[in-house]
Amino acid sequence: MQSRFYERTTRLQASMVINAGRRTTAALMRACLLTAVGLTPVLTRNAAAQRPETVVDSVAPGVTHTALVRADGPWYVHVVAVDLRGGQYHLEAARAHDSLFGRERTSDMVRRAETRGERVIAAINADFFDLRGGTGANENNQVIGGRVLKAVPVTDSPFDTFRNAHSQFAIDGNGRPHIERFVYAGVLVRRSGFLCLLRLFCSAVRIPLDGVNGVPRTDDALVLFTDDFANRPRIDSTRAANASVIVELPLRRDGDRWQMTEAPHLARQAPLPPGTGMLVAYGPTARQRLDSLWQAPGGAISVDDAWVPNVGRLALVIGGWPRLVVDGVNVAARADSLEGTFPRFSATRHPRSGIGFSRDSTTLYLITVDGRQESSDGMSLVEFAEEMRRHGVWNGLNLDGGGSTTLVIRGRLANKPSDPTGERAVGNAVLVVEGRP
Repeated sequence: MQSRFYERTTRLQASMVINAGRRTTAALMRACLLTAVGLTPVLTRNAAAQRPETVVDSVAPGVTHTALVRADGPWYVHVVAVDLRGGQYHLEAARAHDSLFGRERTSDMVRRAETRGERVIAAINADFFDLRGGTGANENNQVIGGRVLKAVPVTDSPFDTFRNAHSQFAIDGNGRPHIERFVYAGVLVRRSGFLCLLRLFCSAVRIPLDGVNGVPRTDDALVLFTDDFANRPRIDSTRAANASVIVELPLRRDGDRWQMTEAPHLARQAPLPPGTGMLVAYGPTARQRLDSLWQAPGGAISVDDAWVPNVGRLALVIGGWPRLVVDGVNVAARADSLEGTFPRFSATRHPRSGIGFSRDSTTLYLITVDGRQESSDGMSLVEFAEEMRRHGVWNGLNLDGGGSTTLVIRGRLANKPSDPTGERAVGNAVLVVEGRP
């Protein structure tokens, strides 16, 4: 069934160019005829030309894939709709090579998941990532399986016209989807007192934690780096001149807590072997908070993760940029002022990837639009938001697009990526997986 579906969609895409040419030729012939008899021609597209050609396939129970060819773009659109009711499917965030850094094709992330015994129905590329620097690091917050892999005070993007926290897609502990501009609001807890090792009769000192595994783009922040960050620099080029005021506190993992192993000291940029971590204070206020945690070697601290806005425990978070649909309203025209996008990105047509959900939050949508090709021009953000609304998206988020746009269905590439080399290696992806997490 799947092979027949892909054959039909391929023929549908190929016929688009031919049909568009035929319609143009016929329109020109009609215009010449009208001119010959002394009438002024008005070239318009008729209703038939505006109607999309559509193929719909049932991928699995409760999952459909719709492929549309729209001549008014022209556009080649893919929509995967997933019924989230009943726990038949769940979403997973996958990182390239299961690492904080690096790049990997979405289809290869799917294959790795399937070698672990997971049945992946569909997958889409996700967050923007460091392409120019080559690290593959994603720009936004990341939570995988309830674990905070990365959290930053503001989005780690070099392209924003102003610093801000981008919109992100999340799944809470009850499996409900959300799109919000989540900001990390973690807390470091230092417990002390009689029998505290047994967690009895303990008093607690609570210190705000600003981030996890991300060099902040704000002036003053306290950040926890784990061994996921490994030997990457904790002082970037923008902070090199101020390295003398950056202070570190070494840690050693002890179950779900951290043991402080030595006194705070100036940043040394030492790598983080497995089982170790580092609290780093960037700025004077963060330094005061770090000093208040230190008492003596062997003291233990724990981390309480939290987010603003608070929608409960988050099992999954992936980033995007920007939010396109809010409660059924197309807000894409305001993206430049709300989230720091810019016309060359927002108003120009590009390949697009997006994720969203229905008004009752029971249907998930993965949507791609091919672009930079003769058969599909790509969309502006306003056009993409309208396409989302057309398919039932009540809240929708733009994901990384351009050459990164990738949709995989049952292990096969469904769309046509715009890069000459084919599917691009990206930073992370969202997977629709059979069964409960």
